[in-house]
Amino acid sequence: MVKQAFTEWRPARKTRPLLQASMDIIDEYRAQGYNLTLRQLYYQLVARDIIPNKLIWYARHGEIIKNARLSGMVDWDAIEDRGRVPIMTPDWAGPASVLRAAVQGYRLDRWEDQSFHVEVWCEKDAWKGWAD
Repeated sequence: MVKQAFTEWRPARKTRPLLQASMDIIDEYRAQGYNLTLRQLYYQLVARDIIPNKLIWYARHGEIIKNARLSGMVDWDAIEDRGRVPIMTPDWAGPASVLRAAVQGYRLDRWEDQSFHVEVWCEKDAWKGWAD
């Protein structure tokens, strides 16, 4: 997605270095094919000694990034929120595509004849996709 401006915002002089550092980190990771979450971006700034690891700085940084996105300075797709996934109803082009989807989604119960059922739980969304 291209950068879109919905509002005007001019960062204060003292905010500009933090915003520029954030944009540089975003560009660095996007060049490698990654998008960061706001929290990951924040921790990159902390790890690079740009800001201290304090809740007030996390909130301040979040506000800066929000304003930068709204003003078109930061691409909306550059920051991911992996905790919010849209719920979409499935749709198909016709009966044949419904059948293809059913065939692709069919699988046998791997645990049917097993004595134990193993589950691995993790509260971090960063691990999503590893078990698929």
